[in-house]
Amino acid sequence: METTVSGQLMQLAAALAFGLAFGVLYDVLRVIRRRVPLRITTLVCDFVFCVAAGVGLFVLGLTLGGGKARALLGAIAVLGFALYLLVLTRGVLYILEGFADVCGVFARLCAFPARFFIISAKKLAVYAKKLFIYWRKWYIFKERRFLTTKRPH
Repeated sequence: METTVSGQLMQLAAALAFGLAFGVLYDVLRVIRRRVPLRITTLVCDFVFCVAAGVGLFVLGLTLGGGKARALLGAIAVLGFALYLLVLTRGVLYILEGFADVCGVFARLCAFPARFFIISAKKLAVYAKKLFIYWRKWYIFKERRFLTTKRPH
């Protein structure tokens, strides 16, 4: 089966778009790593990126490569990724950071009632603990006073 020039251009354009798309995925995962600074987050984000890139290159080779492993598709995808990192990453990262800020504000607003309930429940628990401690002591004092008082017969 032969490949036409237009088919090769379509393969190259798709590989370039694939590299650009994985640049966006890389920045999304970068924002997540920055917002959740844990080692496990970095591990999971790196794992997700590597698996997605591997599966994506495999699918790209199966669909547009005609089932053949074409090194040129992988090289053009890497070139698209490098192009994204050199040209577009700053603007896209700015937009993603703003989106993460908006999501954080929204999450805090949604969590406010639960936070208010938890703080109120803690204050109520402290008050109830003090109240029941004195309640028990009051009962003991009342009982002792009753036993020590003399009743007329």
